[in-house]
Amino acid sequence: MKLDSNCVINTGIHEVMVNQPLIVFPNPVKDQLTVQTNDLVGELLLYDLKGKKIVQQNIFHDLQTTINVESLSSGIYFLQFISGNKMFVAKILKE
Repeated sequence: MKLDSNCVINTGIHEVMVNQPLIVFPNPVKDQLTVQTNDLVGELLLYDLKGKKIVQQNIFHDLQTTINVESLSSGIYFLQFISGNKMFVAKILKE
Protein backbone atom coordinates (compact mmCIF):
# COMPACT_ATOMS: atom_id res chain seq x y z
CA MET A 1 0.00 0.00 0.00
CA LYS A 2 1.51 3.33 -1.06
CA LEU A 3 0.51 6.55 0.70
CA ASP A 4 0.90 9.95 -0.89
CA SER A 5 -0.08 13.54 -0.14
CA ASN A 6 -3.75 12.81 -0.92
CA CYS A 7 -4.31 10.50 2.04
CA VAL A 8 -6.39 11.04 5.15
CA ILE A 9 -5.78 8.98 8.26
CA ASN A 10 -8.45 8.82 10.95
CA THR A 11 -7.15 8.08 14.44
CA GLY A 12 -10.34 7.02 16.20
CA ILE A 13 -11.66 10.44 17.16
CA HIS A 14 -14.86 11.04 15.23
CA GLU A 15 -15.05 14.65 14.07
CA VAL A 16 -17.87 16.06 11.99
CA MET A 17 -16.36 18.12 9.20
CA VAL A 18 -18.00 19.59 6.13
CA ASN A 19 -16.60 18.16 2.87
CA GLN A 20 -14.51 15.53 4.66
CA PRO A 21 -13.76 13.02 1.85
CA LEU A 22 -13.86 9.87 4.01
CA ILE A 23 -15.68 9.27 7.30
CA VAL A 24 -15.36 5.88 9.00
CA PHE A 25 -17.24 4.89 12.17
CA PRO A 26 -17.37 3.46 14.73
CA ASN A 27 -13.65 3.38 15.26
CA PRO A 28 -12.75 1.22 17.16
CA VAL A 29 -15.18 -1.23 15.53
CA LYS A 30 -16.59 -4.57 16.71
CA ASP A 31 -18.76 -5.89 13.86
CA GLN A 32 -20.08 -3.38 11.29
CA LEU A 33 -17.90 -0.58 9.92
CA THR A 34 -19.77 2.30 8.28
CA VAL A 35 -18.01 4.24 5.53
CA GLN A 36 -19.24 7.58 4.16
CA THR A 37 -17.65 9.27 1.15
CA ASN A 38 -18.23 12.32 -1.01
CA ASP A 39 -17.93 10.21 -4.17
CA LEU A 40 -20.70 8.06 -5.64
CA VAL A 41 -18.33 5.62 -7.35
CA GLY A 42 -15.16 4.09 -5.98
CA GLU A 43 -13.45 1.09 -4.50
CA LEU A 44 -12.91 0.17 -0.84
CA LEU A 45 -9.97 -2.01 0.12
CA LEU A 46 -9.19 -3.23 3.64
CA TYR A 47 -5.61 -4.30 4.44
CA ASP A 48 -4.05 -5.85 7.51
CA LEU A 49 -0.72 -4.60 8.92
CA LYS A 50 1.21 -6.98 6.68
CA GLY A 51 -0.37 -5.43 3.58
CA LYS A 52 -2.62 -8.40 2.85
CA LYS A 53 -5.89 -7.40 1.19
CA ILE A 54 -8.76 -8.56 3.41
CA VAL A 55 -11.78 -6.92 1.73
CA GLN A 56 -12.39 -5.46 -1.73
CA GLN A 57 -15.73 -3.77 -2.33
CA ASN A 58 -16.91 -1.57 -5.20
CA ILE A 59 -19.21 1.38 -4.55
CA PHE A 60 -21.71 2.44 -7.19
CA HIS A 61 -24.06 5.39 -6.59
CA ASP A 62 -23.86 5.13 -2.81
CA LEU A 63 -22.44 7.71 -0.39
CA GLN A 64 -22.60 5.30 2.56
CA THR A 65 -21.85 1.59 2.86
CA THR A 66 -21.06 -0.92 5.58
CA ILE A 67 -18.38 -3.58 5.83
CA ASN A 68 -18.83 -6.63 8.05
CA VAL A 69 -15.62 -7.00 10.07
CA GLU A 70 -17.01 -9.29 12.78
CA SER A 71 -14.87 -12.27 11.70
CA LEU A 72 -11.59 -10.30 11.66
CA SER A 73 -9.04 -10.67 14.43
CA SER A 74 -8.54 -7.76 16.82
CA GLY A 75 -5.89 -5.34 15.64
CA ILE A 76 -5.08 -2.49 13.30
CA TYR A 77 -6.23 -2.37 9.68
CA PHE A 78 -6.07 0.22 6.92
CA LEU A 79 -9.12 1.10 4.82
CA GLN A 80 -8.27 2.55 1.42
CA PHE A 81 -10.86 4.35 -0.72
CA ILE A 82 -10.01 5.00 -4.37
CA SER A 83 -12.16 7.16 -6.66
CA GLY A 84 -10.74 8.28 -9.99
CA ASN A 85 -7.29 9.73 -9.30
CA LYS A 86 -8.02 10.29 -5.58
CA MET A 87 -7.03 7.97 -2.74
CA PHE A 88 -7.83 8.23 0.96
CA VAL A 89 -6.73 5.95 3.80
CA ALA A 90 -8.22 5.48 7.26
CA LYS A 91 -6.62 3.59 10.14
CA ILE A 92 -9.14 1.17 11.68
CA LEU A 93 -8.92 -0.46 15.10
CA LYS A 94 -10.82 -3.77 15.33
CA GLU A 95 -11.79 -4.72 18.90
